[in-house]
Amino acid sequence: MLKRSTIFQAKFFLLFALALLVCGCENSKKNIGMVQKNKSEPDNQLVLKNKLGGESNGSNAEYELGLMYFRGTGVPGDMVQAFNWIKSAAEEENSNAQIKLGLMYLNGDGCVKNFVKATEWFQKSALLGDAYGHGDFLWNSMNDSTFTDSPYNPIEFALREAEKGDVDAQRIIGAMYLNGDGIESDLTKGFEWTQKAAVQGDSSAQNNLGNYYRNKQNESGKAIDWYQNAVAQRNAYAEYNLGRMLKNGLEITTKVIDVDGLNKSAIDWLKSSSEKGDSRAQKKLGDIYLSGEGIQKDLNKSFELYRKAALQGNVFAKGSLGRMYFYGYGTQKDTLKAYAWIEEAAEENYDLAQITLGWMYSSGEGVPKNPNRSFELIQNLAMHGNFDAMGILGWKYFTGDGVEKNTDKAFSWFLKSANEGNAVAQSNLGLMYAKGDGVFKDYIKSIEWYIKASSKGFSTAQNNLQGIYFNENIPPKDLVKAIQLLQNEADNGKAYAQTTLGYIYAVGKGVPKNSAKALEWLGKAAEQGNAQAEGILGWIYDNGAGVNKDSNKAAEWTIKSATQGYAPAESSLGAMYKDGDGVLKDSAKAVEWFQKAAVQGDLFAQGELGNMYGRGDGIPMDLVLAFAWSNLGAVGGSQKILNNRNMFEARLSPEEKTEAQRLSSTWKVGTLLSREVKQVSNSPAVPIASTSIFTKHSSGTAFIVNKEGYAVTNHHVVTGCNEVRIEGRDGEIKVISSDSVNDLAILKLSGSIADSAKIYATPTNLRQGEEIAVYGFPLNTVLSSGGNFTPGIVSALTGLGNNTNQIQITAPIQPGSSGSSVLNKKGEVVGVVSMKLSDSGMARATGQIAQNVNFAVNGATLIAFLDQNKINHTNAGFLTFEKNTADLADEARKWTVLVECWK
Repeated sequence: MLKRSTIFQAKFFLLFALALLVCGCENSKKNIGMVQKNKSEPDNQLVLKNKLGGESNGSNAEYELGLMYFRGTGVPGDMVQAFNWIKSAAEEENSNAQIKLGLMYLNGDGCVKNFVKATEWFQKSALLGDAYGHGDFLWNSMNDSTFTDSPYNPIEFALREAEKGDVDAQRIIGAMYLNGDGIESDLTKGFEWTQKAAVQGDSSAQNNLGNYYRNKQNESGKAIDWYQNAVAQRNAYAEYNLGRMLKNGLEITTKVIDVDGLNKSAIDWLKSSSEKGDSRAQKKLGDIYLSGEGIQKDLNKSFELYRKAALQGNVFAKGSLGRMYFYGYGTQKDTLKAYAWIEEAAEENYDLAQITLGWMYSSGEGVPKNPNRSFELIQNLAMHGNFDAMGILGWKYFTGDGVEKNTDKAFSWFLKSANEGNAVAQSNLGLMYAKGDGVFKDYIKSIEWYIKASSKGFSTAQNNLQGIYFNENIPPKDLVKAIQLLQNEADNGKAYAQTTLGYIYAVGKGVPKNSAKALEWLGKAAEQGNAQAEGILGWIYDNGAGVNKDSNKAAEWTIKSATQGYAPAESSLGAMYKDGDGVLKDSAKAVEWFQKAAVQGDLFAQGELGNMYGRGDGIPMDLVLAFAWSNLGAVGGSQKILNNRNMFEARLSPEEKTEAQRLSSTWKVGTLLSREVKQVSNSPAVPIASTSIFTKHSSGTAFIVNKEGYAVTNHHVVTGCNEVRIEGRDGEIKVISSDSVNDLAILKLSGSIADSAKIYATPTNLRQGEEIAVYGFPLNTVLSSGGNFTPGIVSALTGLGNNTNQIQITAPIQPGSSGSSVLNKKGEVVGVVSMKLSDSGMARATGQIAQNVNFAVNGATLIAFLDQNKINHTNAGFLTFEKNTADLADEARKWTVLVECWK
């Protein structure tokens, strides 16, 4: 009898393929990324075959060789070669090969897809006594009309087998009743048969039972129990479902104990399922790494996970992989590969891929521009009921993209999409009513549609809504009603409405100026983290709009807003650093914030950045970039920016002017202008501008552990960086080792090292309640550039979810603190700052905001990591005495460095 684990692997791939069939999806024959060639190199194959088992075990060797070609392991991937070798083994009555051959016929891998032949091979495996082949034969015959219409009725046969106690039949009949596949849906019977199979220990039935309870109200506990039973048998589907359930239904850091007694979060379960080859888990985990939700954002990992899932045939991953290639996320930008993957997903009827393909044809990005083809794709989707496509089709009619402009049809398609909740279509209806384009102008209806779109978080609608309130042409009676509509939304806690209402009171548009109400509404929105509200509060205090001018409060609110990426606040913060208004004057930081705002299209920031380049203030002088940025900023009509641009232009050579005009004319939102050639003005006093293609992405902290120049930081500080730099130090910085599980990394600094940290030799002696301190570089662009020292205590000796590799501390933690040392009163390192509990996550999960709940990797884990990598470290010695806080800070400052991640 064959090993059950081996057969289970074949079963796993079969179930995935069958799920695709039920969805009406077919795998493409393109096999992008795999090398296709005919059967060749017989000598090499014979050598491989002999290595795998010799002539005495021919069918197993042929089967393993086929798997090598199938997976591209040790040989180039080749589906035709795989099919030939596996078929040869199957014909020699190798049951594993028969199951695999059935799968290949089912998917069309290396052969023409043939459902009948797939079932024949499953049946042959079943006749050899293989229980899984028997189950596969039953399942496939019941999903094929050629069998259900024949005298042989597999459903009746399966029912008889289920009554006899056949676990495969029980599971299959249960699934058919639950899903209504080939039989009338009956949840009661479905539950009964599935439970019988689950009680017998069938992991697939246990997973199905978990799905059943997951969809019932207040039964999540039972769902988790059944998923865990299936997980105990290493069922990858159950691991995926458990991870998805935890992520979607509970806080992402919630832990569930696995079969080995380990605590696992949603991400842990998804990782486990992904490592077993579950393409759905790979796709989901790719999404998480792309968004950075509950995990360190990592485009490289996201790309690799999408690629793995796509190569398994996951149509959703194919579309995502295409978009990664298109934007150059996690890989080199490649529009040809982007098109190939997106087209393949589109051919498999993945609607989002078809929409993306339509956009590519419309824009000419990655493919020759073809508006007519774009229109055909979108129209076909819209006619088949895709609500997103309906909204896009409306836009095509509205703008005349690939079709004659027709505002009546535009309105009709917008309305269909908007009524189904599409925020973009709702916003476009607001636009039509606001402009009176194709409909009678109606500000109230415009506002109503904008509010619907804004409530879904659509920023364009929110901006357009604010524009209507400040439109000088809106009739007073309409403005009164419009403000009432906004008031209703604000009363319901909508932050965008509270922000707009606060600004209306601040400037007195349609209502008397009322600074108290302005601060009240803006404050409510700011409490929800609304970046625009925080930015407006900064503006109010900076300009003394209805309040006493307060530069410190202005800087405080502006910093909060800017660190969320709100461009006007970034621009304002740049000006504050340039002038030393509310913050210490710092031209380099001014440039940094102007750059952040400029790449988002902020005209003031673009003009100021041009001026900084022109004067060499905070950045090396470069008149080409000075002109290019000023040229972009001058679009707004600012006379000051125009004058600067003309002044810079007069100092450029003809070649430099051509380059500067090219840079500004080809600029796109999201990109930072950089020069291809190190070429500056004729003046010998002008320094050469840097041409680095990287910009600073984030920062953290590291501490030096020995005189050889080795330093410790967090894995998430350096992962995905094109370059790692240490502020104030020249020379190459190497990442020697990195541990993603414990979030630790080792750096190698160049140059001489004068001081290094001492590591606490007996970390198990650390006590709860013990006083500690953290030294690092939090919010370096905002707080002191010389480092910050913050005291606290050890609040718990375990971390999140009772993680024994962590400790919990109360010392305040901010972005940039990651990698900071946690010190005891002797100045010894007892931990490494790693993370803080998400305020928003806790608020969603408990309704409360956690205060000073922060975590650090403990000393024992740090020592083990250093020892594993053979990094020398020392302790302070037995006779070391406790120090006061000032001495601790002085000591830590000597061996703590600021780490910069450049991408």
